[in-house]
Amino acid sequence: MDAQGRRLQPRRARHPHPLRALATAALVALAWLPAGCATLVAGRIVEPPPSALRPSELVQALERAGSTLETLDRAGEPRIAYAVIEPGDHRLWYEYRADGGRWSWRLSYRKPVPAMPPRGTVVLLHGWSTSLATSLPWALAYAERGWRAVLVDLRNHGRSGKAPSGYGAREAADVGALVDALEAAGRAPAPRVVHGVSLGAVVALHVAADRADIAAVVALEPYANAADAVRTGFPGVVNDATEWLVDEETMALALARASRRLELDLESLDTRPVLARVEACTLLLQGQRDTVVPVEAGRALEGANPRAQRLELPWDGHFSTVGRLDLLADPVVGWLELATTAPATCPSFVVYAWTPQDGLRGVLESPWRWW
Repeated sequence: MDAQGRRLQPRRARHPHPLRALATAALVALAWLPAGCATLVAGRIVEPPPSALRPSELVQALERAGSTLETLDRAGEPRIAYAVIEPGDHRLWYEYRADGGRWSWRLSYRKPVPAMPPRGTVVLLHGWSTSLATSLPWALAYAERGWRAVLVDLRNHGRSGKAPSGYGAREAADVGALVDALEAAGRAPAPRVVHGVSLGAVVALHVAADRADIAAVVALEPYANAADAVRTGFPGVVNDATEWLVDEETMALALARASRRLELDLESLDTRPVLARVEACTLLLQGQRDTVVPVEAGRALEGANPRAQRLELPWDGHFSTVGRLDLLADPVVGWLELATTAPATCPSFVVYAWTPQDGLRGVLESPWRWW
């Protein structure tokens, strides 16, 4: 009863309307998503997703080339996995195809018979989120033409150990330690060359800037600034359902978080001063259709070093440029031979006439077939 003697009715519990509850949950999710996505992106910047190649497939691929996976173990430093491809007749056959905006490649090879003394050593460095397996076609092309090829898994990639990424300098220290170990074992005869792709290209420039024993550099698709490369190259790392959430603000937050975790400033990691310190003849190659490292960003490297030559492939992009062995293998090796035998004046890089990408079939065959 109330004060007037009326019977009180029990009050019904108030439940939020289903649409109101859904709207509230959505607002909470939207408030969390920028921070959550930034954490996701930062994690990928710090540690790339693993390569899809199974270890057994890598072992089989190396065995067909007469090689095995080896490791360099150092106290307090990450394990570095690598493989050595010996020069000789591998009966390499490589096909590049491009049709309808898509490209693909096929290759066949065998153990080198006969083997031959190496004319020098090429160290091959792969791109971000891949492994040394992607360097195998180039390694075989070099080996067919007389060079000992050393394929390297960068830290946090392939079978190498985990350690803070450096987007250049830290990885270069690992590569330098491996070169020293191979040299001490008599397995890295001079002249020594570094060949890198994307992240590996920047690492190659760091290696050459830090070492006087590097005779030449081949850098495919290098980036000028680490943070800019992350901004343009990140799409596709997260799945399609969340990719649209990575806006400029989220990416800036992710880069800041990744920089703190790595204890370096990704925004200030500029390749130009590194390239300026390289004394070896350097070849920079980039596809004009590159969207991962836009060609305008690659052009920022021009003029950084008078001993560096930069060339653009008008029909190729970030990944297909690396696949153009049919177009590049023989000219690159010819350029290396001149650059390493008469390094006082760096030679001009001359490549075959350009051909459109669509509808193209290019084949690279073993030079041993010509003899």
